[in-house]
Amino acid sequence: MTQKTPLEEKHKNVQKPVIILEKPTSRAASTSKQIVALNNSIDESEEEEAMEYEESISLRRQELQTGQLLAEQFTKWFYENLNDLSDFGPHHFWPHCSFRIEYLRNSIVESKNVKEIVHDGPKCFTELCELRNSQQIFFNPNLIPGVGVRGKINPHGLAQVIACGTVLKSGDVLGIFEQVFGLMMDPDAGNNYKIKYSMLRLREGNYIMKTKDHASICDSSLVGVIEEVDDD
Repeated sequence: MTQKTPLEEKHKNVQKPVIILEKPTSRAASTSKQIVALNNSIDESEEEEAMEYEESISLRRQELQTGQLLAEQFTKWFYENLNDLSDFGPHHFWPHCSFRIEYLRNSIVESKNVKEIVHDGPKCFTELCELRNSQQIFFNPNLIPGVGVRGKINPHGLAQVIACGTVLKSGDVLGIFEQVFGLMMDPDAGNNYKIKYSMLRLREGNYIMKTKDHASICDSSLVGVIEEVDDD
């Protein structure tokens, strides 16, 4: 029997170190859970953004519908009362209302006469009545929604209306008109709208195209004025 040397006996008694290895699947599983959680968070964020976008579109659609309905109701009321002057007065205008009338005549070169009233509601009313009575004219608005009438309301409650139509006298067509109104609610009058400003453009009859039955907003050079309301 071979006897071991002291050196061999020394190595025999030395314990080998135990190395504990982490299971490779443990870290992978943790990373996978983190990725799933991140994906879920992204999905929830995208869903919230989509819901907010749909809600904003819905609100904007309601605003447009409200503005258009107001324009149609106001246009019908205004010209009915202007034509017969039965229920129409200075109280429908703000005290500092401004009013501008443009008369356009098309000969070889287009000419324009302008009359303007600034910050005087009662005088604006008087001027409209004198125009109606002195000329014995009749305003016939085109009440087709979106064609002859358009309206918008901004977030502050200020409204703009544009109306187009024909001007008649004794059954004959004298020309066409375009009119823009700025309206603002008056809390002292039950929050009803009053006229804050207006611009009326009258065009001679030779502006009327025989191929068209109605005056249209798309023919109006004032359409850009009302479209500015949408930039608020």
